Amino acid sequence: MVYSELLDQLFIHGGALSDGRSAATYQFSLGLGQWSAVHDGQYDAPSARSLHHMVLLPPGSLAIFGGVDDSEVKQDTWLMDLPRRDLCSAGQIYNGTGCKDCAAGFYDATPEIDVDECLECPNDAASDPGSAACLPLVAPWVQQQVPPSVTVVRNFAGKIEVVAQAAVLPNQFYSTPAVPSYSIDIAPTKESLQPRSACSVLWQPQAAQNSELTEMVAELTYPDLDDKCQLNEKQVGDLIHRDGFLGVYVLLTGTVESTIAFFAFPLELKFIRTAEGIYTGYVAAGSHHIDQQVFLLGSCHSTVNFFRTENFEQPLEPAVYVVGDVVYAEHTLETDHLTLEVVQVWISSSKNPDDWDALSENLTDAMVLLTGQGSQGKARFTFQARPQSCQLCFVHVLSRVTQTSGRRFSMQQMHALKFSPIVIQPKEEGLPFIMSIEQSLAIAVTVALAGFLLALVCKFKCAHGKDQWKCGCVPVFLMVESFDCFLDVAAWIGASLTGDLTFSDDGGFVGNTLLASTVGSCVLFGGVLVLLRVC
Repeated sequence: MVYSELLDQLFIHGGALSDGRSAATYQFSLGLGQWSAVHDGQYDAPSARSLHHMVLLPPGSLAIFGGVDDSEVKQDTWLMDLPRRDLCSAGQIYNGTGCKDCAAGFYDATPEIDVDECLECPNDAASDPGSAACLPLVAPWVQQQVPPSVTVVRNFAGKIEVVAQAAVLPNQFYSTPAVPSYSIDIAPTKESLQPRSACSVLWQPQAAQNSELTEMVAELTYPDLDDKCQLNEKQVGDLIHRDGFLGVYVLLTGTVESTIAFFAFPLELKFIRTAEGIYTGYVAAGSHHIDQQVFLLGSCHSTVNFFRTENFEQPLEPAVYVVGDVVYAEHTLETDHLTLEVVQVWISSSKNPDDWDALSENLTDAMVLLTGQGSQGKARFTFQARPQSCQLCFVHVLSRVTQTSGRRFSMQQMHALKFSPIVIQPKEEGLPFIMSIEQSLAIAVTVALAGFLLALVCKFKCAHGKDQWKCGCVPVFLMVESFDCFLDVAAWIGASLTGDLTFSDDGGFVGNTLLASTVGSCVLFGGVLVLLRVC
């Protein structure tokens, strides 16, 4: 005895009976619970025996060897081909001898054997003979569906967003090769609605949260309501009323397009004729083109401020820098729970960000973003002040707006755009005859040493009983040196009080050099006086 898992059959050959041994082969179907004969043991068949071995061999063969009959122990081997049973394909059942197609109105979804009946289609569906599934009937499907729903909102871009939710369409209806689809139209009257209109192309399908519904979304502007999606218009007080109808069509698109369902909804939109607001500078709205890229700008109020140091404590008003200074800038949103990420920075002679003819310099690659210093709703960066052709320039900053969690807060990525005036002055240039600091110090030391030697020479010339102060050269030297010390002290005091020699990029070198020169002149002058008295 041996069992075939593939055929779900049990095979038995021979065995000991009450009246002797058997030579017949039988099979038992576990699925149907029925016995049937494979071979009656006559003619070309193994002899009657028992205690033999049986093995199933692919494809569908039974090997029998050995055993014991009435007179001897058998040493022979037999190979028997079993009846072949193929799997019935989807849409078919096994009727005992072969596979049979399911009747019309019935179906069988999976390939299998030993199934003697097909499943009947639901009342709202039908099938052709040999079908693996049922297709919905048009009329019952339309009658059972909940009518579509329509909502109207204004999105972050300021556009009118119309959303129509309807049932998910099947891939195909029974007895028709046409493909079902939706079409939406807006018109002043119900009678003027029609499918495949100019307005219908504005609707785009989107995945809905509910798997049983589909969403069709259109972003309409006010000019669309006068052109592609026309509505009636009337004015009531400070409001403009736009009303009409929205139609949802279920179409079958094949050789000939036909409408199988139609739903109409009254639509009314109200717009305020007057508007009041407070001037807060330019508020970017709509789209903006930069370097062949399109950035969607939301109505995000923001400011751009400039600072002198990296502490970002007190904004500069007005923002005046000298060529070579480091400019510390901060782009700040006036809305909570949002963050900024700088995308583009440029300097221009025009306030208008679209006036690229006035572009002076693109600072995007030259700026340095400061991370970990800005708080929520702020983006900080620095750049070096460079010579500009405009006396009063405008720095424009374009930043990406996201939620604090890093997710976008609208269907499309939003940006904030703002400008702020800045003045970049050229460096002060010295007169042509003014020499470098090193040259000035060398000359000062040389003159001081020459004066000191001159004083010693005068002292020796006046050594023959004459008063050395009456020789002339010493008084002249001391007078000139005293006047030089007075000028050095006055220059250092004046520069310290006015900050005229304080530069952000020299590390205090100029001021310290002037102080050292002043102290050195005074010490040298005092030393000369001491030497003249002692010698």
